[in-house]
Amino acid sequence: MSKVKDAMMNQLQIGWLAPDGSFWPCESCEHVSVARMLCDKFGYNIWEYRGQADDTLLHLGWIHITLSEWDKEWRIDWKWTHKITQPQIYFLKPYFEDVHKVNELVVGRWEREVQ
Repeated sequence: MSKVKDAMMNQLQIGWLAPDGSFWPCESCEHVSVARMLCDKFGYNIWEYRGQADDTLLHLGWIHITLSEWDKEWRIDWKWTHKITQPQIYFLKPYFEDVHKVNELVVGRWEREVQ
């Protein structure tokens, strides 16, 4: 891995990205507990969405950003029925366009959302 790529990876974080572009970082394996905290903070009713805090955030347009431990590639999870917002696209650009390629599953959707 190049020094530039290593430096960029150290600056980027995993966590939850709200539709308004605000970011809530979390450590690896803490996304569910941070999702619970966010649902409590914003008064989201998790029982409307299968009783799971992470599902609730996804249903409300949030994006989960993670770094694969296996291949060190960035991944995003979001509900396909929600359009990625402009603030989210702006926030995500360094993860995919400046540092990493978008994996094949996301490429078509990413290109449609950015245009």
